[in-house]
Amino acid sequence: MSMYHRISRLQIVLIISLSFGGVFAQAPVDKQLDDAISSLRNVAIDRLSDTQKNTKAKEIDESWRYLIASGSKGSLRLKQEIEKVDASRERDDFFKLNATVVLWNI
Repeated sequence: MSMYHRISRLQIVLIISLSFGGVFAQAPVDKQLDDAISSLRNVAIDRLSDTQKNTKAKEIDESWRYLIASGSKGSLRLKQEIEKVDASRERDDFFKLNATVVLWNI
């Protein structure tokens, strides 16, 4: 097989990958959505005091309400963030658990 055929196949695979993966990249920018998702990211519950836990719980509740009320926009943005976490091989189980609950409610 020539180098030309290998490059062509690689280009085809890349184009197909970008076509399917690009769906999430098209989510419109919404600062409130980004803030709501940010409040769910990288939460270390075991490192928070009781007061901080109560404050964080209220923040998470507000984020859930906003994301659920956002409907398909919230769903799309959450899926985009999950894809980002997975692509970076980052471990953020707390976020994924919250995202799952919110997506279920949407």
